[in-house]
Amino acid sequence: MNKINMLDAFTEYYDTLFEEWYERDSSSHADPKERYWWDFNQSDFDDEINEKIIADNPVDEDKYREDYLEKCIKEKAKVWFENRYSDFITEIDDKLDFVDSKHIRIYRCIRIAEKDFENFKNKIIESEFIKNYNGLGVYWAFCKNKADSHWASRETFESASKDVLLTAVVPLSSVNLKETFLLNLDSSLGSDEAEIRLVSGEYLHLEKIDDDVVDALVQI
Repeated sequence: MNKINMLDAFTEYYDTLFEEWYERDSSSHADPKERYWWDFNQSDFDDEINEKIIADNPVDEDKYREDYLEKCIKEKAKVWFENRYSDFITEIDDKLDFVDSKHIRIYRCIRIAEKDFENFKNKIIESEFIKNYNGLGVYWAFCKNKADSHWASRETFESASKDVLLTAVVPLSSVNLKETFLLNLDSSLGSDEAEIRLVSGEYLHLEKIDDDVVDALVQI
């Protein structure tokens, strides 16, 4: 797996996954037309659909209206999908850091209770971390400035805590390309995220914890 293979996979997903993306993405919004059809005007739509009803004389006007609205929303979603895909590929091409032809540099920010930080860091450096922890997780970013800590345990939030930036190198073969593609085209996220979804159970090379250089093989 190299950069060309990855971009080819994303192109294939673009060609084949619109229906799966649309079903998944539209179901996450109470009113999909607000997400994809930002300039929707009810009065204009009513005029348009009433003209079509007169022309086509459907047996069930309500179903005809419902089906036509869904068709229009889906067409708008397709335009959104195409535009976001173009932006995503440009961002991947410009910002994804290839260490070599088969490895990329990625980032994750996690929130840790300050009292646990030194223990957390030392266990990783000493390669003991894997014994007592189920890994550093599959949720990473390909842009350092988009690696934000989105959640932590209630105990962590309720105590003095700090955000810790992890920098790692991972083989492309450990990237879940399909989920990476779908997450970066999630309309609820837009371009706010730069998701890299990894394959659980694989290993990565952790380079840094904040600015401290480490050299540890850590389970994802």
